[in-house]
Amino acid sequence: AWPATREKAVVLSDSWERYTFTFQAEERDICIAVGPDLSATPERRATVWLDAIQLEEGDAATEYALREPVETGFDSAHFGNVYSLGEPVELKVSGWNTLDTPASVTVRVQLENYFGEMLAPQQWTMKIPARSDATAVLPLEVREQGSYRAVIRYDSGGREHTRTLKLAVIEPYPWD
Repeated sequence: AWPATREKAVVLSDSWERYTFTFQAEERDICIAVGPDLSATPERRATVWLDAIQLEEGDAATEYALREPVETGFDSAHFGNVYSLGEPVELKVSGWNTLDTPASVTVRVQLENYFGEMLAPQQWTMKIPARSDATAVLPLEVREQGSYRAVIRYDSGGREHTRTLKLAVIEPYPWD
């Protein structure tokens, strides 16, 4: 059948684990799909966290290597990054340091409201111990309901990174 399909089923756990899948490409172009197969139980739901999917040419997968020795991630812990008016607007910052020395990550956030008005810029520094991880909660200075765009810049390992995050603060619907 065209296109050719190759599959590998794995059993997931709540711990990080590396999976590899080697195959011989039969066409010039390849499309990769990764995720839970719920076709037999379409009413079920699943959440799977994937990291660093890698496609490479060769007879076997190369050794896993982090993209950078210090990695940083951001999470609002709110579905759709939607906050209720009156609750704190915060970002959880998670960092991992594979170096033998402590690392610092400086995070700068510039918020812009729906009308293009810039809020005061904010900056924090998070320390990550050697060969360890760290988390911090960063409060964002959002006091009014509305739609916002946060441009997050952070330095890690001498490299500047930029992420954009859309968020909203709404007045919750008070009725059932």
